[in-house]
Amino acid sequence: MNPAADEIWDGRGRVREDTLERPMLYVFHLLGVDSIRFSAGFKSAQADPGMVDWGYGEVARVEAFDSVAGYGLSARWEGRQRLDVEFNDYILLSPEGNPL
Repeated sequence: MNPAADEIWDGRGRVREDTLERPMLYVFHLLGVDSIRFSAGFKSAQADPGMVDWGYGEVARVEAFDSVAGYGLSARWEGRQRLDVEFNDYILLSPEGNPL
């Protein structure tokens, strides 16, 4: 099995059944943050909290992008909401808190 695949996927390419019970959380410590940009693009239905689905706050995708600062990460939600951060270094911590 691919070691990176066992975080969410099982050996058959399906989402692990115990993913929510056994989360494996990694932490990025971003160093030398140059900029943080949040683009909302909210929809009119979001003005009414009763219309916002339970999964609305979940990030749908995280992507790296080229940055003059050195590194860039973009967290995107469904729709046009996104958070872009540019920084010059990072420390990645394992679920146990050890630097990787």
